Amino acid sequence: MQMQLNALDAFDNDVLNYEIYKKALAEGEENDNSIRVNVVGNFDQGKTSLTNILVGKDSGSVQSTNGVEISSCKYSNAQEGVKFCPERSSSDENEYFRRIASLVQIEKDGNKSNQSTDNSKLIKLNEESASLEENVRKTGLKKDIEKSSPKSKDYREVSRLLKMKTCDTFNTDGDLQFWDFGGQFIFYATHILFHSTTSVYLMVFNLTKPLSAIIEDPEFPNESVGKNMQEYAEYWMRSIHSYVGSDDGLQPPVILVGTHKDLLEGDENNRQIFADDYFDEIRQLFEDTPIINHIQAKHFAVNCTNPCDSSIVELRKEIIRLGSNLHGKLIPARWLPLEKELLAKKHKHIILHSEVVEIDGKNEFPLKDKEQIKVFLLYQHAKGNLIYFDEEPLSAYVALDTQYVIDAFRCIITSERFCKREPTYRHLWKTLRQEAKLNMQLLERVWSTDPKNHFLEHKDVLLMLMQRHHIISEALSYDDETEETKGLGWYVVPSFLRSYRANDAVKEFLSGRQQTLLKFVMSFNISPLVQIVYYRVIAALVGKWQIVSIESPGQEKQVLLYENLGVFKLDRYHVGIIEHHQGFIDLSVQKLCNSGINPAIVDLFRRFVVSNVMNEFKKHRQPSIKQRSLFEICFKCNEENHCFGGSQRTVSLEDLQESTVEPCPDMIKGHEISSRQAISEWFQDHLNIGLKNDYVLGEEQLSKLSNTVGKNWQTLGIKLGLRNVQLEQIELDNQTTGLRIFKMLLKWTVQKQNEATFNTLIQAMKSATEVSVDWDEVKNIAEEIESKNSTRL
Repeated sequence: MQMQLNALDAFDNDVLNYEIYKKALAEGEENDNSIRVNVVGNFDQGKTSLTNILVGKDSGSVQSTNGVEISSCKYSNAQEGVKFCPERSSSDENEYFRRIASLVQIEKDGNKSNQSTDNSKLIKLNEESASLEENVRKTGLKKDIEKSSPKSKDYREVSRLLKMKTCDTFNTDGDLQFWDFGGQFIFYATHILFHSTTSVYLMVFNLTKPLSAIIEDPEFPNESVGKNMQEYAEYWMRSIHSYVGSDDGLQPPVILVGTHKDLLEGDENNRQIFADDYFDEIRQLFEDTPIINHIQAKHFAVNCTNPCDSSIVELRKEIIRLGSNLHGKLIPARWLPLEKELLAKKHKHIILHSEVVEIDGKNEFPLKDKEQIKVFLLYQHAKGNLIYFDEEPLSAYVALDTQYVIDAFRCIITSERFCKREPTYRHLWKTLRQEAKLNMQLLERVWSTDPKNHFLEHKDVLLMLMQRHHIISEALSYDDETEETKGLGWYVVPSFLRSYRANDAVKEFLSGRQQTLLKFVMSFNISPLVQIVYYRVIAALVGKWQIVSIESPGQEKQVLLYENLGVFKLDRYHVGIIEHHQGFIDLSVQKLCNSGINPAIVDLFRRFVVSNVMNEFKKHRQPSIKQRSLFEICFKCNEENHCFGGSQRTVSLEDLQESTVEPCPDMIKGHEISSRQAISEWFQDHLNIGLKNDYVLGEEQLSKLSNTVGKNWQTLGIKLGLRNVQLEQIELDNQTTGLRIFKMLLKWTVQKQNEATFNTLIQAMKSATEVSVDWDEVKNIAEEIESKNSTRL
């Protein structure tokens, strides 16, 4: 069961892709024994030195990590203990040959259906294959294997050759990847891209610095003002729990590691007592919360200058023990050749999707099916091995090297060293630092200074990837006549935004106009993360709507986009305002003329922001998390007496729904809140949902719509005309609710065929009032279908 859930996670809860994965497994399967380790913590803690000594690199002088650095090695869990060894060359065929041995036999037998009479032979074949692992490293062995390729000789003959060899090396059980997260706050907005539900986390502290110590970053001093070790510890633990943690906090595991043990006073025993007290102080920060369950009982104080430190040895054992518990995923055996070939082409950084198809076609065991190739790429993306998005135009490309994309963004953030002494580029760097505006001239200059990586060769794709990740966004302009937006050729980097400070010109623009009666408020339970979430949402907003700018006599043009405030032109008549402060994200809409505010525009603005907030967490935590666990929906009174900021206090959505009239949250005389009117301006009635041009649903749309249905889904099946016996069989045949709902909808389309349209399904969902439905997401899907199929039925 755990294997299926983990695999479904990899496909972003898309049951259609999961079905393709299961079908591929039926043709032969292999264990995925890779382990990923995310090394996190504040800067200047010794994370890079720790990573280097764990993977067997030189732990001497190291530079501070900017962004994320990925290091790889192999591990063995043999009888003599856990061992790490350097990563082998990707051209080494030995382990690859062993792993596809059973697939070779399946090919020789003709097809999977013929295996039933040969099960004993296959079992014996697999046993022989496993026993070869100790004997595949002796010099000259590779040549023997190359001469005995699976297509030219029987596997048993190769097996005989291998058994004649002797070797004194240890078993290789799997791959290890260490992701060393840079500790500078300016990179935190990119870190959430690389969280993983199936990683072991090492949270690293410099034991010579107390938790109360203020840590200043000399490279980015403005980003670290006033932050101490405790605040960073709380940020990282809340980040792990919120983005990838199970609700009970039991997964993923976090190991506390203290560095610089050798600099502590006293003998070994005193140093250990000090470390125990230090780590206990960290645990106390999360007492009586699920977060503490992530923190493992074993913690480690290490000396990163001594590879033989016993604590380093024990830490390696604990990593493998915990990582092995996270195993359980199976991968189709046919994926192995394509994985191997793409790894060998990693130096090309980014290739066309058509090249992947071509590479697959030349393999001895090709996937052939383009849909299965897509699912393979999505799985590799979820693991962090490559970057692939199944959406145009990015679906035409595959980034084979994740580090390459990370380094491209890191070049931008650290570009000051290239620009501050060059008059031509100095002002462009200043504009980036002060206004978060990335000019194409600066980008090309920075990327051209690193000829080894050839960033300019893939400039357009890199820009698309960074925009898709909401790291940067191209600024847009809005044409009132055509009601269309177009790119301006420069980009916003939200992590460079500076705080809004009220001035008369901005106040004058934002005050005195008709606006929503209430401010829509998301009150987060994870306030240390709200700034990062806000950056991501701002990037999404910049990519959809024009940023509002104002010009006052005698003053420079002001772009209304700040670290805690953004104003966007939603259409010709409306602007949307987003604010961030103290664990809250507030939304409001203003009208640029005196006519009434259009509730459809307000609803669209809210849905877009909420959807992007939720997607930041959904992409890591599956099954999809509850909105309530992330933030509470509440409102601020936006009456004119409160000035621009709205009321100080909030009223919850639940309180508004339970009453017809609510007093002002700040209890100011002279006005009150009409609950029905206030809610209706932010939430349009779902009874309006439907397509102008109705549309017969395919499997892709059914997969998306199945994720909008929850509790009491069987009632929807009855409304669609399915019988109880059919629903009972669907429930027996499928293990997860998502799969059951998808199969139910699929059964409905088979029975109704051309009558199985979007509007018919929506009508059934509306009539099944006891069924739990995410109507916001249904609206989003309807708009997506409408835009793609406006010329259809």
